[in-house]
Amino acid sequence: MDRPFDDALLEHLGSRYRLGDRTDRGVELRVDVRVPEGHALEEAAPLVETLEAKSLGPRGFERTSEDVQAMTSEAGNAAGHVRSLSYRAQATTPKETGDRIRAIVETLDIPIVVGIHEARDVIAKKPLPPPKKKGASMPHDPMEVWTYTLAGGVMRSLNVVIDPNVRTLEVHERKLLSKKQLGETLKLAHVAKFLVADDGNEVKLYAEKREGDRVLLAEGLSDPEFTATAKRMADKVFIAIEAA
Repeated sequence: MDRPFDDALLEHLGSRYRLGDRTDRGVELRVDVRVPEGHALEEAAPLVETLEAKSLGPRGFERTSEDVQAMTSEAGNAAGHVRSLSYRAQATTPKETGDRIRAIVETLDIPIVVGIHEARDVIAKKPLPPPKKKGASMPHDPMEVWTYTLAGGVMRSLNVVIDPNVRTLEVHERKLLSKKQLGETLKLAHVAKFLVADDGNEVKLYAEKREGDRVLLAEGLSDPEFTATAKRMADKVFIAIEAA
């Protein structure tokens, strides 16, 4: 183990990162590319090619293994496939290694989902500087909230807001410079699955709690983007989403 290197790397990354078990100076990465039912496995190829050419290759990562597995829903129905790829890179200086890790972790939305992500979504960008250290009362640097816009535009929007620090979900409606919360704040730990009901005119997003209660989160005009964004949000928090 190279303790001085480890200490310098963690100092550069910030306190939200932790060092895993390893025996040499290297970085390992696993990327899942999900191919939902109704899409061909081949549709994942352009995303993987862009990811490797624009994000991983320039940062020293080489593919070490690949595996494809069928996915099923909670009901046991076919739900597509997941293509899992493993990569490895030799560490360089603590700063350069830290910048490579942060670029991938903080600017890419992983897992990658065919039909939701496009090639431009898998190009890692230069991350923001590491957050400044907080006082001793802060055990770690808080992560930024995740916002998913289900409908609307510049003047008005309907957003799902997830705080990954406390694992909560809220729905906000924004009009110009004002916003208000719609409904209750949900703990993600209490959500069994999400449901989308689309009758061709209106679309509704529900959260089904583990005790069986169903909560209406948001509704709007039928729009494929509404459903695609809801699926992307569900994938991000690793909660199943189904058609109601």
